[in-house]
Parts: sequence; C-alpha cells; structure tokens
Amino acid sequence: MFCRFGLCDHTIFSLMKMMIQPEGKYPLHLAIEMHRLKIVRRMLKLGADVSVKDINGNNAIHYGSLASVQMLELLWEFDECHGLINQTNNEGYVPVMLAIRAANPRCFATLLNFGAELSMRVQGRNPLFEAMQSKGKNAELVPIIEASPDLVKERDSSGNSALHVAMHKTPLMAKISCDIDHRVLLFDFQGEIGLMITLLSYCCDIDAQDNDGNTALHIAVSKKNNEATRLLLCLGANPNLTNSNDETPRHLAARLKETTLLKSLIMCGALTCPPKKVGCVSGCVNEAMKGLFMCFKMFYDSLIARLDDLDSRCEKPSNMLNLLSLDGGGIRGLVILQVNCDPSTLIILFYFLMFFISGKTLRECQHIYLRFKDLIFDGWTRPYNSAVLEMFMKEAIGEKNLDDIKYPRLMISTVRADFFPVKLEFMRNYQLPLSEDENSALGFTDPSEIPIWKALRRTSAAPMFFSPVDDKYIDGGIIANNPTLDLLAEAQLYNGINTYLKRPEDKVEIGCVLSIGTGQIPLSPLDPLHVEIFNPISSAFTFKNLSLILVDQVTATEGAPVDRSRSWCNAIGVPFFRFSAPLHKDIGLGTKDDHDIAHMMWDCVEYTYQHRAYIRKLCTLLKRIGKTPERPLPFPTR
Repeated sequence: MFCRFGLCDHTIFSLMKMMIQPEGKYPLHLAIEMHRLKIVRRMLKLGADVSVKDINGNNAIHYGSLASVQMLELLWEFDECHGLINQTNNEGYVPVMLAIRAANPRCFATLLNFGAELSMRVQGRNPLFEAMQSKGKNAELVPIIEASPDLVKERDSSGNSALHVAMHKTPLMAKISCDIDHRVLLFDFQGEIGLMITLLSYCCDIDAQDNDGNTALHIAVSKKNNEATRLLLCLGANPNLTNSNDETPRHLAARLKETTLLKSLIMCGALTCPPKKVGCVSGCVNEAMKGLFMCFKMFYDSLIARLDDLDSRCEKPSNMLNLLSLDGGGIRGLVILQVNCDPSTLIILFYFLMFFISGKTLRECQHIYLRFKDLIFDGWTRPYNSAVLEMFMKEAIGEKNLDDIKYPRLMISTVRADFFPVKLEFMRNYQLPLSEDENSALGFTDPSEIPIWKALRRTSAAPMFFSPVDDKYIDGGIIANNPTLDLLAEAQLYNGINTYLKRPEDKVEIGCVLSIGTGQIPLSPLDPLHVEIFNPISSAFTFKNLSLILVDQVTATEGAPVDRSRSWCNAIGVPFFRFSAPLHKDIGLGTKDDHDIAHMMWDCVEYTYQHRAYIRKLCTLLKRIGKTPERPLPFPTR
C-alpha cells in the first residue's frame, strides 16, 4: 500500500515513529485497534517499535488485549513483544487486566497462556475484583479463580473481600452499563446473586469482615436485600457476628424495622443482643424468642404414639436397621442438602450416614452442587456433554469402587434400557450371604467391579439430558425416583433369605424409615384430556398434557409413592418420616437460574424451621437406637 504512493522503506519507518494528534496514538496502535492484521504484520516486519506508548501509556500488547486473539497471536510471533506482557500503563493496568475489564475471556486466556501475571493490582483491586466490576458475565469469573484460587481470599485497599464487593451496586452498574438516571435498573440484583453464588461455590470465606467489621450478611441486611440475606443464610453465614460497632445483622434488621429479614435471621439462629447492649429495639432486645410460625402436624396421631412408645424402650436392639431414602431430582438435590445443613437436622445424618461417600462435609457437597450447575448445564441444547459430567464426578469422588465403602450400606438405582421392557437394577456395596452364582441371579453384582463414579453416572443419566452409560444404563429415577418401597423390599428380601438359610439370628428389624424428597411443586391448572378428531389444535394440546402426565407419574416422588410407603411402615409397626419442602414454583431438573435456586434453598430453611419439633423427635429416636459402632453391623454380607 505504501509503495503505491511512492514511499520508500526509510520514509515509512519515519512515519511509523510519528505520533498522531490529537489522539496521541502511533500508526501501529491504530492498525491494531482497527484489526488490520496484514498491515500490522507488514509494519512489524519493517521495524515498527512495539514498546512505544501512546499518551495514556498503552503499548502494542495493551491494544492487542482489546482487539482479538488473532491479533495477540500475531504480535506474539515477534520476540520484541514478549517483554511487554506485564508492563503497566499510566493507570496501572497490565494487558491482562484490560482484557478482564473489557469482559473478553478469550483474550484473557490467551494472555494467561503467554505468561501474564495475575498478581498485579490496580487501585487496590486484584484481577478478580476487576472482573466483578466489568461488564462481563458471572461465568467469566471461573477461569480467573481457577488460574489463581487464592484471589478469592484477598482484600482490596478498603479491607473488602470479593464477597463484600459482590454485595455493592457498583459491579451491577458496570455490568449493565447503566446510566445513573435509570434508577429502576439499580433494583435488578440478578448480577449480584450470580456473583455471590459463583464466589461461594469456590469456597470464598462467607464470614469475612471488612475494615468496619461488616460481613456480607451485615451488608445484605443493611441494604434490605431479602434475597441475598436468605442466600447467605442458606450457605452457612454466621448470623451472630458483630461489626466494629458491636452490631449483629439481627440488630440492624430490627433497627430498620424489616420484619421479613428479622424472621429469616431468627429462623437461622440469630440471637438477641446481650442484656447490657444499648440502642436495641423490639426484635433484638434480650427476651424469650416468640414463635414465628404455627407448627402444623406432619404425622398422624397414631404415628406419634408409636414413636413415643419406641422412645420409652431402654434396651438397644442388636439387629436394628434404619432406612434412609433420598429422592432424585437433578439440581433439586440441593433441597436434600439444604434440609440436612440445618443445625437441627445434622444429628440425623450423623446417625444415618456417619460419613459421605466422598468424605466431604455437607457444605462442601453444597458447593459442588452450585459449581455443577454452571459447569454441566452449559449449553442451550440437550443432551449436555456427558464427558464433562464424568470428569466432574471423577474429580469429586475419585477412583474408588463400591466395595471400598463399608458403611453405610448403599443401594443406587439405575435402569437397564438396552432391551424392552426395561429393567430396574440396583448397584450395592454388599451382597447376600449366598454363593456368587446365586447373588448374580438375584441381581447382586460384585461391588468390587463397579467404580463409585460410574454408579453415580448411571443413576444420573436422565434421558434427554445425558447420554446412556455403556449404551444401556439410564437414570434409575425413571422407575424408582422415590426408592422407599425398594428399600423396604430389600430388608424383607434379606430376612427371607435368612429364614431360608435357617439363620434367624441374622434377621434385621427396621427401627425407622426416613424419606427425604427434593421438594413439592405447587399445583397448577391442567386442561381436561378431551381428544376431538375434528379439532387438531385441541388434540395437540391434549397430547401435550398427556405427555406431561405420563412423565410426572413415571418419575413421581410425592403422593402415591409416599402414601404406599407410609402404609407399609404402619403395617409393620415402624415409624415413617417424610421431609419434602414445598417449593415456590416448579424447579426443573437442569435449572441454572440463581434466583430460583436461592429461593428454593430458602424454602427448605423455612420448612425445617416449621417442623423442628418433629425433627427433634426423630433425633431422640435415633439416639436411642444408637450409632452403628455401638452395635453389631446390620446387614452382614457373605
């Protein structure tokens, strides 16, 4: 192009060294900014100075970080650019920080591969803080956290942690490029809830305090943000920490006269202020806590009478067995975790499970679930990437086999669907006291041959969401989404086998049955199933409703399955407990919406609070029965 105007290389070289006014940029900067790859390559070959800076102190790599991956790769072909990757401009920004600020994850990843450092700070903010205040999406925080996990624990110059920053409106305004006059947009907290869930799923300190001693919960309450307050409480925030003014979140809520916030805090264990505390108002002054909700009866009077009768027993049966049934439900598995994260229900899991399969705490499992939704449900089309799901399970569980778990005894459902009719199968970590051939004939496969991650992969292979495992195994919830009856049948089968073998001393007695659901969806109207031959539109809606009914009943967890389980338990004189929180709406298997998930977890907090009296009753019974180490191991295998 230059030759066309009769310019020689010497003249071109001189022109490339001239700053363009009034922009204060050099020709190379303009070419990069305009994404003219051929011109940039030609200029670099002619000796253009890549280190020259514009009026704002930006070099060629700074401009490349705002252009594209192709431009960065072109610049990186020239060795002169390698020393510029961590240089700062006049505002203290290195190229990788500009890429983060511009919400350009591909340029960020490219610079990271080139050796860009994430330890740089701009105005007291690290790259994670900068990303939260950029105009990008929550998912763009993940590569930064994965590249440098310690960033979630750092503080800015004001003492704020990443979670404190997520509670302010600044990142929301930057994200939506909001004009300050458009005040209605300031009340859209979609971005903030997403930021909080992303940070907390990567184990950010939920109780970190800023320079004023405020935690994220203090800030959420002071902003009257009910949704953020409930989310933090669901994820384990301590409601009794005080700030530098000796104020707890409950004290702040009471002074603000926010009754809803006050109820939420009290349900999660927020205490009243000490008797000597001054400045308290009704709601935080030290007095006996009054009931917030009327506890309604969960079980029939006959069941309570039977429970009282069992509580009065002084001896501990040596062959007593407790059954725990967990429903399926995809992301609604968070309901099970949230129910058991409640302090009043922790004792239940302690007596039932002792330890989780993965050796992780309830909070760690909750964090895994929150990361799961963003990593696995990552596309608009289904089925989702099964390879990513398998990798996720292997990282969380490891390579152990089912027989490596000695206690508790486990039954994991799956459906074999490579023939018709399909067949329900169970993967167990035990076998019957029979020969190998007899166990195989009864469906008790060798647990040493099944990795735990594969068992979980089989039981979660929901049709239309994930591909079948080994081209034959799909989600066990297709037949046994509420496996309580299958558990009862398993105990009956085991006792029948021991009767056949004339070993009555090995028969087990069921102490109690606990069934935990993944939430009850609210009722919604449905059109009658009238099929009219001459009205195809009506028929189409009818067939659609019919398909909804069939799927709902095939995977049913509430209603008839619960009634049948309760009836069986009543028939054999065994207390039956069912916990399943009513949900505010129908939460789908693959839901990713942060608002819906936060609200769903709070539904569980309210539910466990309302039913805490019956939860204590169950805990008393479990204490009477005793933990497994205190009595012989039930269900001994061959």
